[in-house]
Amino acid sequence: MGHFAVSEYNQRSKALLTFEGGVEGESQVVEGMHQLFNYRLVVAAKDKEATNDYEAIVLERDCVR
Repeated sequence: MGHFAVSEYNQRSKALLTFEGGVEGESQVVEGMHQLFNYRLVVAAKDKEATNDYEAIVLERDCVR
């Protein structure tokens, strides 16, 4: 999930971050018409010189019908 978050960030912002690892994460299931999974992640990612922690929120929808 961390690799996905950094990859999506890079595509949307034209950044060149490199995923270094997961720092922490939590998930939540949101019930409703479709089941949603809400992930809050803190990932370590490196830009040109330094590694920093970044927070990412990822929403995933269960597509099973």
